[in-house]
Amino acid sequence: MRVLLLGATGKLGSRLAAALVAYGADVVALVRSQDKLRRVLRPELVARLLAVVEAADASDAATVEAALRSHACSALVCAAGNQGPPWKPQDGGGRLATAALAAAAAVGANSNSKPMRVWIVGGVVSLGYPGAPPGSVFSDYSPTVLTAYHQATAVAVSAVSTTDVEWSLLCASTMYGESNSDANVDGAVSLLAAPRGHKNLVVGADTAPAWDGGLLQRVPLVGNYLAVLPGLLSYMAKYEDVADVIAEDLASGRRDFVGKFVGYKDVGGGRGAAADPTGPSVEN
Repeated sequence: MRVLLLGATGKLGSRLAAALVAYGADVVALVRSQDKLRRVLRPELVARLLAVVEAADASDAATVEAALRSHACSALVCAAGNQGPPWKPQDGGGRLATAALAAAAAVGANSNSKPMRVWIVGGVVSLGYPGAPPGSVFSDYSPTVLTAYHQATAVAVSAVSTTDVEWSLLCASTMYGESNSDANVDGAVSLLAAPRGHKNLVVGADTAPAWDGGLLQRVPLVGNYLAVLPGLLSYMAKYEDVADVIAEDLASGRRDFVGKFVGYKDVGGGRGAAADPTGPSVEN
């Protein structure tokens, strides 16, 4: 599989570059700065990339489409973008998702194969809220100023039919880097000898997997509001494990998560991990 990766210089994107290569993908990295890419990836990993495309704006659909076409990519992963301060416009995630999906749809429409496979990185606030009224998501019980960026991404993704693009939205929660193994002392991400796997993660679609709102969620009238923040703080996971979820899914060719909002939870004893490490690795 040939994958166009947007955001390869970011904390998750750099781990995605390593994970995708480990699973045998040909990776085309679209970045603002090749110099920065060479600072965040070790030379041996950069050398394994199929190509590096330098572009000023990943939210320009024509730029993304040109990169897809010129390198004959069959999949796209968008890990670009950062949530800005609350006094700035919060539509960046939506613009990036819209551009990526429009480009993928345009390329797919001109091919004789099935729609392009696309992963977009969004936020955990877009997941369904277990225990809340049906149809509720975490953003319904959170301050808009903290959720607008990711909800713009979710709206943009939901507007696209899976007959045009086979999309999945990764609803990312707080992540942290592994102190060794995948990154050297200079912080640059290394080439992986083999896929690392993500056995400590429970991965589920549309609602938060392995959710436990505890006693706070049982408080009458306000429980759903009280339980959001402490509950979501238990969803921290390693960048490396989260990257593996996407890379493994693309390599497998499965369609379990097509058209789904995908969440995860570390149940293996990491930061914020909850309890039962014997639980299933996938929830449906």
